[in-house]
Amino acid sequence: MKIVALQRTVMINGLPKGPNDGPQTVTNAYARHLVDNGDVDKNDVLDADINDPSEETEVVEGKAFDRAVDRAVKLKLKELRAGDEKTLADALQKQKSEGDTALEAEMTRIREEGDKLLSEALDAQQAEQDAAFEERVAAAAAETAGNNEA
Repeated sequence: MKIVALQRTVMINGLPKGPNDGPQTVTNAYARHLVDNGDVDKNDVLDADINDPSEETEVVEGKAFDRAVDRAVKLKLKELRAGDEKTLADALQKQKSEGDTALEAEMTRIREEGDKLLSEALDAQQAEQDAAFEERVAAAAAETAGNNEA
């Protein structure tokens, strides 16, 4: 087994690995292949002592720790997003209820104003019609009185 430091992104164990992923443990044949392709400089290939239990434990613990940190971060982000969504939903509900209240008040004001203007217009029209009727009655009475005198 060999430990290699990648210079380009390559597929290792079916996963893309690159220079930012750190040293990778590969078979001797794959290490030769990577050097031949120019993915790894031959000076960046080291022998891996797989039989050393302390090294193997550190790698496993390191990966397990990284996975645990990733899970904890994802869980915390999920909690924060849920809190943000609730806060946003509450704010939207409050804004909607305030908007509904304001809309209802404005509709009531417009209705009352419209009813008042309509009532005033009807009263003015009724007064105008009454005045016109009284003029016609007076004219007809005058004409009838003029015909009776003659």
